[in-house]
This record gives sequence, structure tokens and C-alpha cells, in this order.
Amino acid sequence: MEFASSLCDESANETWKPLEDEPLYLISSWGRVKHLKSYGNKSRILCITLKMNKYPYFTISIGNQRKGYSLIKVMKKLYGSQCPKRN
Repeated sequence: MEFASSLCDESANETWKPLEDEPLYLISSWGRVKHLKSYGNKSRILCITLKMNKYPYFTISIGNQRKGYSLIKVMKKLYGSQCPKRN
């Protein structure tokens, strides 16, 4: 149970900012991507894939078209120097 409570405490530090091109998509300070209206107007976290086996990348859908983004570039644009560093 200690592990589960520590996860809840950490989520309080996670902040979300909208993607500039598409405000229905949010990017968290932890590098997660959320779509606000997906599958019956429920929000969901998108999968992050690795482009060329090393660069975090995600794809969003706008109508019938898809658009891909580099997670590192988006986070740097939204959070700047506040972007968290991973160990």
C-alpha cells in the first residue's frame, strides 16, 4: 500500500498544458499526452513511441488526418527550462 500512496502524492506535482495546434490534447510535465475527447468523450493517455528507436514521438488525429510530434520539442516549447530530467 505504501507504493500506491506514493504514486498519488507524485501525481499532485504533474501539470498539464494544451498543445498549441490542438487544444483537445494536453501535454504533462512528466511527458504524458492526453486526449480530452476520445471514445465517447472520455479522456485517455496516448502511447508514446520511439522514432528511430531513440526519440520519443506521438501522433494525434485531426479529423481524418494524422500529425506527428517530437515529444522533446513539444515539452521544451511548453515548459522550457522547467522540463523535468529523468535519471
